[in-house]
Amino acid sequence: RLIRPQATRDRVGPGSLVQSTRHWFFLAISVGPVVMEGTIYFVVSPQAPIGKSLVGKQVGDSFAFQGQTEIITAWW
Repeated sequence: RLIRPQATRDRVGPGSLVQSTRHWFFLAISVGPVVMEGTIYFVVSPQAPIGKSLVGKQVGDSFAFQGQTEIITAWW
């Protein structure tokens, strides 16, 4: 399946950049944390446990990461 970050969709899915109350996530392939301009982005697969927690979510939805509850504040 292709990852299309520019695709329009109404929920988080492959290719989405997600901002939460504490972290940034990019759903692509599992790479792990990547630092860009001082910000840590967790690049994860949609099939990874955290990716599965994010897929299908919208702004305001919650999910668990590293033992804490986070809320999606924005996504693209």
